Amino acid sequence: MINQKRKLRKGKTKVNLLTSIFFLIFIASFILFLTVSNIRLQARREEVLREIKAITKEIDELEEQKQIFQARISQQEHRHILEREARTRFSLKGPGEQVVVILEPEQGLLPTEPLKKDKGFWQRFLDFFFHL
Repeated sequence: MINQKRKLRKGKTKVNLLTSIFFLIFIASFILFLTVSNIRLQARREEVLREIKAITKEIDELEEQKQIFQARISQQEHRHILEREARTRFSLKGPGEQVVVILEPEQGLLPTEPLKKDKGFWQRFLDFFFHL
């Protein structure tokens, strides 16, 4: 009886030992998997942070260029406004230019051509079909 219990215990201990080994291998492989995944994620995170810094730096440079260009545009617009005002108000001209003045017609003058009377619908219809 005691021998049978010992044999049963030895068989169970072998099964328990194998189960424990498989369980430890499974736990070790799971921990290894998590560690490798964590390392990969950390490397990807660092890469993304580098890209963010580079893009942020590029955005800052582009904003500085935008401000410079806007300042230049405002200076050019200011210069053009002054130049246009000087030309229209004071009839000033630039080097190599000629001043041309266009006079508006006076209200009392008659036009050189007599006014044409607008033809009615039927007259245009007859002219369209029967006028050769």
